[in-house]
Amino acid sequence: MQPLIDTCVASSGGALVPLLEKLGGIHITMPLDQKNPLALLRNKALITQAAKDHKIDLIHARSRAPGWSALWAARTLGIPLITTYHGVYNSTGRIKRFYNSIMARGDHVIAISHYIARHIEKEHGHLKPKISIIPEGIDTDSFDPLLVSAGQINQLKSDWEIPKENFVILLPGRLTRWKGQEILLKALEF
Repeated sequence: MQPLIDTCVASSGGALVPLLEKLGGIHITMPLDQKNPLALLRNKALITQAAKDHKIDLIHARSRAPGWSALWAARTLGIPLITTYHGVYNSTGRIKRFYNSIMARGDHVIAISHYIARHIEKEHGHLKPKISIIPEGIDTDSFDPLLVSAGQINQLKSDWEIPKENFVILLPGRLTRWKGQEILLKALEF
């Protein structure tokens, strides 16, 4: 993996923090997993201060609650905000639709698929978002099947107690209804 140059990540922490730091990135712990309005305002102040301390010239938000704090911080500092719109958020009413709209309020919006880009236009077209489609997925360099030996596959099957004659399908992602695991299981029934 390439070293990270001038990369700061603000989050509430997690398993990837050591890798980020090993690659030269800076992690700033903030309670960005909180959604109440007072927490959003506190996080705006924390992001603003961190951006000043680390001479940040661009903010990228990948989630709605931190997105609001990031938007306010970016506007306070006069720097651009980029957002990544990951999925179709539940929008059962005007308040929820407004809350979700943060992901379309960046100076530039990354949509993870053509479907999501169309969804952004449909739900938030009035915001006139500048959208780029950048599909998310697997790092094909790290998960190149040609780099995995038969010995590694057999060892993994042994570790997971999978009979040698069985095959394994890797479908990375959180176990949620919309990530596709259920579709895969139904497809395997045939």
